[in-house]
Amino acid sequence: MAELGGVMKELESLGTEQFRNSYRRHGAPEPLYGVSFTNLKAIARRLKRDHALALELWESGNVDARALATMLVDPALMDGKTADRWISVTGRGGSRHGGGEQTMTLTVDRDFVYLTSDSGLNLKYPFRGAP
Repeated sequence: MAELGGVMKELESLGTEQFRNSYRRHGAPEPLYGVSFTNLKAIARRLKRDHALALELWESGNVDARALATMLVDPALMDGKTADRWISVTGRGGSRHGGGEQTMTLTVDRDFVYLTSDSGLNLKYPFRGAP
């Protein structure tokens, strides 16, 4: 089982200015390391499903950590209170972060995670926790 501190350090080390700038242009707020989704998926494959870590990553408030959390969470263990809290932050299954003209939305449903923005970012990947 991975520890939050180690995963956050790994995320920070994988972040790049190029991706930070890109995510900011698409409306992502701070804190943000700028980790590519290729790297996030690789971490998720290595860590596998880890519900406790997913909850800790989400609570960090870091955009990269929250994206990783959606890949690690176990929906069978997600209680209603936690799901409501995630949805209240994200708004009906989506996380809208924006400032100025750009808005980024992270949406989680039963089968997929979607990351979209008003400026054209459109990513979709399987929700690792889906049965």
